[in-house]
Amino acid sequence: MKLPGNHYSIRGKMPFFVSKFTTLTKGDTLTRLEEKARTFHEKHMEKHRNNKEATRKVDRMMAFIGVMGPLATLIQVVHIFATRNVGGISVYTWIGYMIVSTCWFVYGFFYKDKPIMIVNSLSFLVNSFIVAGFVMYH
Repeated sequence: MKLPGNHYSIRGKMPFFVSKFTTLTKGDTLTRLEEKARTFHEKHMEKHRNNKEATRKVDRMMAFIGVMGPLATLIQVVHIFATRNVGGISVYTWIGYMIVSTCWFVYGFFYKDKPIMIVNSLSFLVNSFIVAGFVMYH
């Protein structure tokens, strides 16, 4: 967003307040905290990202955690269908989870990120079973 003079805002449509921002050369304005965070990231985090072995370990760990979420929710699905009891279940919450899973799936599809697409497909599927159980037994 072009601002008066030679100032630009990286915040899009946010108002520009000189007292709250530090003006950098050639356009970008960052808060002091954002500047410190960017500097820290460049200095300390890039070396970890370039470490292929560490990246592979983190990817495996997050894939495991991503699959555990839908698996943990399966307990609720089994309970609903085994007992035919939906007392205490808020269908609106589970529909909300389905919407969130859909948004994350679209995001993963847009960026061609298969782990995000797979995990959120599983989440959507499990959450839809809960909603279906609620509709059947309510």
